[in-house]
Amino acid sequence: MKVKINGVVNFRELGGIVTENGKVIKRGYFYRAGELGGMNDKQKAKFDKLEIAHVFDYRDKDEIQDSVDYVGNAEYHHIPAVTDTKGMPMIPKKMKKFVLTVSKEDAIQCAETFTETYGEAIFDSNAYGETLRAINEFKPVLFHCTAGKDRTGIIAALILKTLGVSDDEIVKDFMLSNKYRRYDNYKGLTLLTLFIRNKWARYLYNKVSFVYEYNILTTLEAIKKKYGDIVNYLNGEYGITPEQVEKWREFYLEDKAVD
Repeated sequence: MKVKINGVVNFRELGGIVTENGKVIKRGYFYRAGELGGMNDKQKAKFDKLEIAHVFDYRDKDEIQDSVDYVGNAEYHHIPAVTDTKGMPMIPKKMKKFVLTVSKEDAIQCAETFTETYGEAIFDSNAYGETLRAINEFKPVLFHCTAGKDRTGIIAALILKTLGVSDDEIVKDFMLSNKYRRYDNYKGLTLLTLFIRNKWARYLYNKVSFVYEYNILTTLEAIKKKYGDIVNYLNGEYGITPEQVEKWREFYLEDKAVD
């Protein structure tokens, strides 16, 4: 469900999504978004009414310098979720410069590395571990990166999977970033097409600016391959017990309303 606060791109919550057993995630507890630095006073007041207890910012320090978060009364946690890897920039700010003069070989390699990161970032992650442990407080949390789609999309998928949402519904939520970022994505693509003749720049821009089903499926498959299921993953990576997971499901899920 979209959260209508101007100045924050791709702002929505996981509440209302239906699980495989017919339960519904309660509204008002799990928010996902892009950077939080674009709100005016009116929008900040609307943000405050959400009563968010924790904000998890997955951006690196360079991204933060460009847009400082407004978090209201929430406790702020800056924990980068992904750093540059395998010689390729994974951070949006650095990616923009890289894209402009990229070669065919580097464009293809970077796109492949970008997808591989979806299957690697979920292991031994302080950022995701701290976010998941905050769920134990049973208070509203918000997690975000710059665009609210990749680093943010991964943790959203982990939470949805933990609460019993099907892979199909997880993919649907993930793909909504293309809808809510449509203006930003196509504005960038139009400018790139007008001023940059390098077709591989356009290729890479598309691969990293839009979201694709295969990326989040890479995350889910990596968990299955290493741990078998999400409960074993949470226990093995972060010490979150099956008993804790059951408490989450009891608290954060409710019966679906009858029409």
